[in-house]
Amino acid sequence: MDAGVGSTVFMNALTCPAAREAGPGRPSKSSEAASSPRSFHRRVVGAVQASAALLFLGAARLVAVKQTAYQEHVSEYGVHWNFFFTLSVVA
Repeated sequence: MDAGVGSTVFMNALTCPAAREAGPGRPSKSSEAASSPRSFHRRVVGAVQASAALLFLGAARLVAVKQTAYQEHVSEYGVHWNFFFTLSVVA
């Protein structure tokens, strides 16, 4: 992981609405919602919807790189991974 990915993930964590709502000794709304059985499905669907654009961008970049035979640095992300996939997983 390079400095760009690390700093983006760090800034996302600092500005996350769930992190801003939860204070010291005060649970976040997401931990309260985790107690209901239907909330898991809703959270999964919400996470997929929120990450859909990043997943699309990652897939488009992967196809573009493979089709144009652009150079890939395997040591950075691996063969089939890229920055957009990383962001969709941590988002």
